[in-house]
Formats: sequence, C-alpha cells, structure tokens
Amino acid sequence: MYGLDLRPLIWLGVVMAFSVWGIWELVDWLFIDDAIKTTDPIVPELEITVKNNLIDTLYVYRVD
Repeated sequence: MYGLDLRPLIWLGVVMAFSVWGIWELVDWLFIDDAIKTTDPIVPELEITVKNNLIDTLYVYRVD
C-alpha cells in the first residue's frame, strides 16, 4: 500500500520480548531462592514395598 515493511518492527518486537524474558530469568536465577528452610530437623517416614522380590523405598516428608 504505502511501501511500509513491517519485518524490522516484528524483529524488534521479538528481540525485545526475548530480552525481557532473559532479564527476568537472570533475576530469578540470581535473587529468587526457592529453597525450603527450617530450623527443625526433617525426619522422613519410610514406606517400604516388596513386590516380586523387588524392594522399593519411598521417603515421605510431612508438614506438621
């Protein structure tokens, strides 16, 4: 119509989207800790299953 090529704008949008996504992943990796911290010792319950002479051990952690 007017000879306007939208491909550079699309590429700019893609680059900006990946940049925002990458910055968020970097912030998540550096500053957001998803560890569970406790001052009490955690003792699991053991559930042992024997089936066809194979022993399967399952460790169950419960929140009191």
